[in-house]
Amino acid sequence: MYGKESVPVAGQVAVMSAALVGTGSSTLLLNLCVSPYVFRMAEIYEGGVAQGEDGDVRKKPRNKKNRYGMPKLSGRRFRVERMNIFGVRRTTEFSIDEVEPMPNTSRPFVSFKAAGSYYFIQGHDMADKVLLQTLLGRELKDHEKRTPNSAT
Repeated sequence: MYGKESVPVAGQVAVMSAALVGTGSSTLLLNLCVSPYVFRMAEIYEGGVAQGEDGDVRKKPRNKKNRYGMPKLSGRRFRVERMNIFGVRRTTEFSIDEVEPMPNTSRPFVSFKAAGSYYFIQGHDMADKVLLQTLLGRELKDHEKRTPNSAT
């Protein structure tokens, strides 16, 4: 029974095709969900040094409100670091003026769009809550309002 008769070539191709389609589609779906995740986000100063790399802290500028009713943070630039499905880090830079908040998107794990790419951030990890609210385009939830490393 086993090993005595060979599976026809058409059967082998069918099994291989089904396996490739199944594994390939699940990998693509996983990439769709994981690729927007931001591992590191840093503000870029005029000198090219990003906040967090040298521990320097920038004072928050006083600005008017944007179309979402939140403080406008015009001119600020950011460098974000994400990974692709193979674990290769990708770095992208964008201005806060390019950010399009996506609070009601149907795509999973997407917070905003900037520079032609989608991004997902976890709000409870960000210290700058005004920036977080601008990126998300909505009121902050209770767990997002707490500062990082707070006791409660």
